[in-house]
Amino acid sequence: MKGKMLDFWVVVGFLIAAAWIGYVFKFTNIPLGLIYLGVPSFYLCMRAKKNYKKIGWGIVIFGFLFGFIFDFIQQINYVWGVPRLLIPWRLFGIWPVENLFGYAFMTLLILVFYEHFFRQRNAFTFVA
Repeated sequence: MKGKMLDFWVVVGFLIAAAWIGYVFKFTNIPLGLIYLGVPSFYLCMRAKKNYKKIGWGIVIFGFLFGFIFDFIQQINYVWGVPRLLIPWRLFGIWPVENLFGYAFMTLLILVFYEHFFRQRNAFTFVA
């Protein structure tokens, strides 16, 4: 349990450092997503073996598919907009393609965090 506590505080430190870096350097979405979400995910993946197949499918379903649907509806209804784009392409003239990367990185961190801290390896589960 001591190793998990250390991992948790390292991830919290990464998130605080990434927030500070993003504030100071004013990064756009993709570099900020890599720093804020990618670095902690990579750290947790290196600390213990994960079920990468399930994580990959989770990213495809929740990050790409649901993220696209959710964000596309939001863009059509002018709920929010992204003023500074690193990739200037917009699908159908309204939806920024780089938002897809953001949803994928958010889903990756959530799934890796769950796999690392909450999944019981030796407990009986209904999910294979």
